Amino acid sequence: MVWIVTVVLLFLSSHTICTNPALKARVTQQALDYGRQVGMQVLQEELKKINIPDVSGSTHVSVIGKVHYQISGIRIQAFSIAQSTVAFSPGTGMKLSLDNTNIAIHGNWRVKYSLGRDSGSFDVSVNGFSVSALIGMSTDQTGRPAVKSMGCSSNVGSLRLKLHGGASWLYNLFRSSLEKPIHSALVREICPKVSEAINSLDLKLQRLKVTANVDKIAEIDYFLVNPPVITETFMDLDFKGEFYNIGRHQEPPFTAGPLSFPEQTNHMMYLAVSEFFFNSAAFVYHRAGALQINITDSMIPKSSPIRLNTSTFGGFIPQLKKLYPEMLMLMKIHSLKQPALTMTSDNITIAMTGRSEEH
Repeated sequence: MVWIVTVVLLFLSSHTICTNPALKARVTQQALDYGRQVGMQVLQEELKKINIPDVSGSTHVSVIGKVHYQISGIRIQAFSIAQSTVAFSPGTGMKLSLDNTNIAIHGNWRVKYSLGRDSGSFDVSVNGFSVSALIGMSTDQTGRPAVKSMGCSSNVGSLRLKLHGGASWLYNLFRSSLEKPIHSALVREICPKVSEAINSLDLKLQRLKVTANVDKIAEIDYFLVNPPVITETFMDLDFKGEFYNIGRHQEPPFTAGPLSFPEQTNHMMYLAVSEFFFNSAAFVYHRAGALQINITDSMIPKSSPIRLNTSTFGGFIPQLKKLYPEMLMLMKIHSLKQPALTMTSDNITIAMTGRSEEH
């Protein structure tokens, strides 16, 4: 019995312990609102690409009898979104809603009945169309963000069809029989297309780079170390934010501490950087011997009375001025220990140990 309890506790702890990030980002509702304004035009163009399959069937008309119909070449010509919202769904992801949307559809019709056959074109106006989609957000095994469709619902609202060409004046008498299959096709096709678009975004996220070269010495890992934390007003993202030598990932002799935000959501985005971010960079560059600099006299402001030459330093070392009169000098500075940065709520401290050589 004891071992069962132990296994359960280990299982629960493995799902509750989080890794401390070196970089943390908070996205607020204001950021979603801005993204919605920018993205709605793109979304409208994408929704216009929805392919509605051909519709065929038969209906009985009292004057004509049984009529076989076929509706083909259905395409959306205009997709006007009157109202849209994007909001966080706590613990899940985001919810996208489109309301009071108007759709203009064009296509071709063909009918066949006992007295003959006829064909022409048609226009459909849809008013009050709405769709709501729930987007789940998480991380995959590689630390990349992942999204998936968690649900979708749509309502077509009112639909009005008008036939053109042929004896359309006659067929308009039973247009309600043709409106029903178009209505059903819209309801049937919209949500799968929305889900398909969301899932296709996940395929792009799977190819997202989570490591970038900084220079010829260092690279930085910025994959997600924890699943997103999503509330009603913000989403927090925890990034690794650690520097490594290119081709040699060696962990430093220190770890990242907790990183948090104040309870504020007044801006679109907040970014927090821990001291581990900077110290891991210092660890990498110190190990590579890259924390060194050569200082020449040309780097000193002309207004400075202290010059990097033997005349100035001759005041400290008289023999230098005698042996090398009026000569420029080169100062080499390099680190002996890894620099350490410490951050508190009111100051930043950098501790450095180095050595200088004058030539």
